[in-house]
Order: sequence, then C-alpha cells, then structure tokens
Amino acid sequence: MATQSSSTRAGLFALLDGARQELLDSFRGLAEEQMEVPLPDGWSGKDILAHVTMWDEMELPDLRRAARGRARVLDALDD
Repeated sequence: MATQSSSTRAGLFALLDGARQELLDSFRGLAEEQMEVPLPDGWSGKDILAHVTMWDEMELPDLRRAARGRARVLDALDD
C-alpha cells in the first residue's frame, strides 16, 4: 500500500499532467496565424504558452529546492 506522502505526490503529478494536457489540447490544431491573434484580454496563444513556459523554467528549480527542504528563490525576494 502507498504511503500518504507518495499517494499525495502521485495525485499532484496526475493533476499537473492533466492540466498541462488540457492546456496543450486547447491549442492543438491551431495554425500559426491563429496563435498570433490577440484574445479579448490582449494575450495571444503564443503569449500564453510563452508565459507558462517561463514560469515552468523559473519554478522547476524552486520545486526541487523545496523537495529538499530548502527555501525557494522567489521567497527570498520578499525579504
């Protein structure tokens, strides 16, 4: 039987994977021109994906630090 920690971790990964798949599915099949059209909020599909990618690249190292019990870099900026 899985421990609470491993089942919670597995659930979190499943949730994140599902959300990522849903995001990618929403853009699948769009032509490049469609990805450049601004949405009502002013962001294009390309803008949204670039924003998500930037946060992934910033947060992945922090998640690794947090897993080792260390402070996140972004938390240090609040001091």
